[in-house]
Amino acid sequence: MVDIIGLSKIRAVINDSLYGSIPVNEIEYNIIQTPVFNRLHNIRQLGPTYLIYPGAKHSRFEHSLGVMHLASKMLENILSTLAYDEFVKLFNNRTREFIFLLFREGVFSELRYLNIHDVLKAFLVQSIRLAGLLHDLGHYPYSHVVEEGIGKRGLHEKITHELILSWKELREILLPLTYELNGSKVTGITPEHVVAILMNSFHRRRLLSESKSYIPLLDSQGYNLLHKVISGVFDADRLDYLRRDALHTGVVYGIVDIDRIIDSMHVVRDKDSFLIYYDLKALPALEDMLSSRIKMYKLVYYHHKNVLLAEITRRMIYEAIRLSDQKKDHRYKRMLVDDIVNTLISYPWKVTDNLLIDIAEYLLNNATRHSKAYYYAEAFLNRQLLPMTIFKREEDLYHFIATILNGNIKLSKYRLLINNLVKDINKLEDYIHKESNGEIELLTASIKYHGVSPKDILIKVGDTLVNMSKLSHYIKWLDKYYTGYKHVYMYIYTLDQEKMIKYKRDPVERKKIVNKVLKLIRNFILNSLFDKLSM
Repeated sequence: MVDIIGLSKIRAVINDSLYGSIPVNEIEYNIIQTPVFNRLHNIRQLGPTYLIYPGAKHSRFEHSLGVMHLASKMLENILSTLAYDEFVKLFNNRTREFIFLLFREGVFSELRYLNIHDVLKAFLVQSIRLAGLLHDLGHYPYSHVVEEGIGKRGLHEKITHELILSWKELREILLPLTYELNGSKVTGITPEHVVAILMNSFHRRRLLSESKSYIPLLDSQGYNLLHKVISGVFDADRLDYLRRDALHTGVVYGIVDIDRIIDSMHVVRDKDSFLIYYDLKALPALEDMLSSRIKMYKLVYYHHKNVLLAEITRRMIYEAIRLSDQKKDHRYKRMLVDDIVNTLISYPWKVTDNLLIDIAEYLLNNATRHSKAYYYAEAFLNRQLLPMTIFKREEDLYHFIATILNGNIKLSKYRLLINNLVKDINKLEDYIHKESNGEIELLTASIKYHGVSPKDILIKVGDTLVNMSKLSHYIKWLDKYYTGYKHVYMYIYTLDQEKMIKYKRDPVERKKIVNKVLKLIRNFILNSLFDKLSM
C-alpha cells in the first residue's frame, strides 16, 4: 500500500462495513479528531428509520468517510482518462503556474511525486476527498427531519458551507495545504476552495465575488466537474448512501455494482465544459442503480411508519420553537436557526439526536396537557401513542377514491386530484376535527418523488455519446412515471391517551373509528373536490 494519499502521508486506516479499509491522511485525520466532525457520530443517517429497521443506526460520520473514499476513487479513475493537455485546463492559468513554481522549488519533495502532473492530480484528489469528508458537516439531528421541521429544506447545505468557512480550527488544519501568492493572497486548498466544490455554479460565483482574499485554484469548469462527483446523477453521495442504507436496513434493493459504475466512468472536454460519460457495458449497473433508488424510497425512506415518525418529529420541533418563542426564551430558535453555525462550532455536542429528547421533555413540561404539542412529545417518546395508519400505499388511496366514483378514475386524473388534495390538506385535518367534535385528529404527510433523470446521463456507443433515455426504455418509463409523483399518507389519533391505547389494542374499536374517519374523508372529497374528481 502507498503511504501517501492526496497531499499528505497516510496517518490511519479505518475499517468500514462497506469498503473494508479506508485510508486517511494526516490532514483528514486531524479533521476527524475534532469535536465538530465527531458530532456526526451522533447524527443518524436515516433519522427515525431505526424504529422500523432496527439496524439502521448508522451515522453521518461513517457516511462522510464513505463519500470521501468513493469520491477519491471516482476522480482518480476519471482523471486517468484525460490527456495531460486537457487535464491541466481544470486549473486556471495563474494557480497552475504557481503550483509549478512550488514544485520546482521542492515544496512537494517529501511527497515524492515525480512530476508536475502527479502534483496537480494530488491537488484534485485531496480537494475531492475533503469535499466528500465535509459535505454533510452541517446536518441537523435526525438529518433531514429537523431541517424540514423548521421549514427550510436544503438548509443543511447552506449551514455546511457557512460552517466550513467560519470554523477557525479547520483553517488551521488546512494551513499545510495553502500557499501565499504575491506575498499576501492565499491559494491552494483552503476552506473557500472546499466550499467552491460543494456549491453549484450560481452560488460559487457569489462566493468568489464576495471573497476578497480567496484566489480560485480551479477553472470554473474544473469546479463544475468536481462538484458532479459529489453532487451529480451518479455521485459519490448517492452511491454510498444507497449501499450503506441497504446494508443497515437489511433490504436488498440498494445493493448496486459500484465498482462497475466507477470503472466505466470517463470524462471528455466539450468546448468549455467537461462531460462525464459511461461505457455501454455499464448500462445494466446504471439501470440497477436508478431502479434501486426508487425502490429504496418506496420501501425504506417513504415507508409509512417512517413518514409518520418524521412528521411527528417535525411537528414537535415546530411546536417547541413556537412555544419557546412565546415564553421569550427563544432557546430552540436560537440554537437551530438564528445561531446554528456558532452553536455547531462552540457546542457541537448539543446539536445531536439527543436534542430531540430534550425538546420532547420541554414540551411535556411546558405545553398545555391534551394539546397537540403535548401529544407530539408523548408520541415521540411512547410508540403506543403513535397515530394509526389509514392510507399508506398509493394503491390503497387510489382504490378508495375510485370506489367513491364507482371505479371510474384514470391515473392521470387521480394524480391531479392528489395534487389538489395536498393544497387543501390542512382543511381536511380541520374538517375531521370539527366533524368528530374533537374526538379524532387526522395527521397527514405528503411525499414527492423526483424521478431518475436519465436525460442527464451520457453513454458511449461506438464513437458517439448518447443520452441514456434513448438506450433504456425501462429507465425512461420510470422517470416519466415518478417525476412529480406525489402521495398522501393519512393517520388518525386522539389526544386522550387512554382512548388511543384502547384503539390500538382493541381491533373492534379500531375498526369502528377507522370506518368513521373514512366516511368523513369521503364526504370531504365529494364536497370539496367533486369538480376536480368529475373532470
